[in-house]
Amino acid sequence: MRQPKPFFRKFTRSWYVTLGGKQLPLGKDKALAWWRYHEIMAGQAASEQIASVAQLCDAYLDWCQRHRKPATFDKQRRYLRSFIATIGTRLPIARLRKKHLTAWVDSLRLSTTTANDALTIVLRVFNWALEEGHIERSPLPKLKKPPRRRREIYYTAEQWREIQSHVPDPQFRDLLDFLWSTGCRPQEARLLEGEHVQLSESICVLPASLAKGGGRDREGRAVAR
Repeated sequence: MRQPKPFFRKFTRSWYVTLGGKQLPLGKDKALAWWRYHEIMAGQAASEQIASVAQLCDAYLDWCQRHRKPATFDKQRRYLRSFIATIGTRLPIARLRKKHLTAWVDSLRLSTTTANDALTIVLRVFNWALEEGHIERSPLPKLKKPPRRRREIYYTAEQWREIQSHVPDPQFRDLLDFLWSTGCRPQEARLLEGEHVQLSESICVLPASLAKGGGRDREGRAVAR
């Protein structure tokens, strides 16, 4: 297929290029017009390379690996690979429909909260693609997600002693006691260092850069139970 080239129109004294049956103005200056032409063609080539949902997910994961924390990247890669395994690698972006996501989530038999997480990750791919200019509109403009449900589980002292009785490793038992007493997440406990602990106040403060979500500092206080 012959590649279109810029042409000069004397009547308007401007440069143009014809793409998709439309004449795009490139400006009056020849050097600037050719620069804009090459920029347009490069963008068009990039868009043509990302034609399927699988290709779009791969592009998003490449970006995610560079700009997100490893744990976030791993979670999103796991769900997106599962999604692509369900819909196949050749489904064009324009042909993606809500039914594809419904079939995928149903096949996983997830709780409503986890299903919400899974669908959010897929939708994030298309929001990112819109922001980056890979697509002009999302094939999923409206998608109702199942509600998230807050997990409210409390262990009594008696229940906790029962749990401890099944943990033979004393060091692991100490870790579980620490999590139970402070409300600290396992990932946060792994990142804690001496500088985060204030023994005089019986608290530990994890900086926002290390806490889940990275939004604010997380404070845990030991509570006698």
